[in-house]
Amino acid sequence: MSKIWDYLGWSIIFLTGLGIISFYGMARIDRVRQQAQIEAYVNQGPESQEKSPYFGYIRFPQYQVERLIRYGDPNQVVDASYIGIFGSVPKDLQVESLLLVGHSRTNLFSVLHHLQLKNEVELYHQATLYHYEVVKRKIIRADDSSFLKEITDPMLVLITCLNDNQKRLILFCKLNRPA
Repeated sequence: MSKIWDYLGWSIIFLTGLGIISFYGMARIDRVRQQAQIEAYVNQGPESQEKSPYFGYIRFPQYQVERLIRYGDPNQVVDASYIGIFGSVPKDLQVESLLLVGHSRTNLFSVLHHLQLKNEVELYHQATLYHYEVVKRKIIRADDSSFLKEITDPMLVLITCLNDNQKRLILFCKLNRPA
């Protein structure tokens, strides 16, 4: 019995290690794919960007995370591992607010759990880089929309789920300046 347990124990450890390595390898592949898509989007030029399926991309400089923001139904966009736009699409980010949603997964919006007040968030849209600063964090119930009353223009609002999926993490970011 001891030999069987030794064999099974080492097999379980080996398979667990292999699973962890595979997970991090897939996350790296996803990050490289996302980076290539961002570079292709930026290199298109403003005229082509207007016809692109992407609104732009968001960057969290402290964590070296960049993600594309895709047009379309937010549920479908988010399920396809992109960041989606919640509500209407603003025409001018210097005077209107933008609400973004994303799953709390690695390389999506899991980074929101680590962002603190005064952290910088960058948003690239149609050849302009906008700089935002996190000014408020809020946790609400999943069915609570009262946070919408707290949005002042221009603002970037980032929304993701918490682990129990019964609550949402909301980050309010103030526009500093476009570059």
